[in-house]
Amino acid sequence: MAGLTVRIDDRAARQMLSGIVSRAKQPQKALKIISGMMRRNVMDHFKTESGPRGKWQALAPSTIAWKKKHKYKWILRNSGNLWRRNLPRNDNKKAWVENDVEYAAKHQFGKGRIPQREFMWLSKKALKYIVDYMKNYLTRGG
Repeated sequence: MAGLTVRIDDRAARQMLSGIVSRAKQPQKALKIISGMMRRNVMDHFKTESGPRGKWQALAPSTIAWKKKHKYKWILRNSGNLWRRNLPRNDNKKAWVENDVEYAAKHQFGKGRIPQREFMWLSKKALKYIVDYMKNYLTRGG
């Protein structure tokens, strides 16, 4: 009676899976890079003066006159304080961008006479880039 034996050399597959598990247990390097990617995307929203639903609300005529007098061109960037304080952060489990300026939430969500001008969000393109980066990091190590 003839038999058949098939042997599969799965060392490469086991090695790759071991690398994925190892990198998944220690994602700090990737999360630091991702938080920087997130920050760049948030900064782009200041440059394009846009939120997830389109351009920010136009300035009031009185604000336009004040900005012209003081030679300011952009929305939410007079002193640069709000813009510069978008800081990349990460820990062992997540990445984020924070802004510790007292009035950041007033602009992000709108409050009273201050219209909502969302800047703290990620575009679909940025999210795809982050997902692709993480896939590459886990499977290839960066």
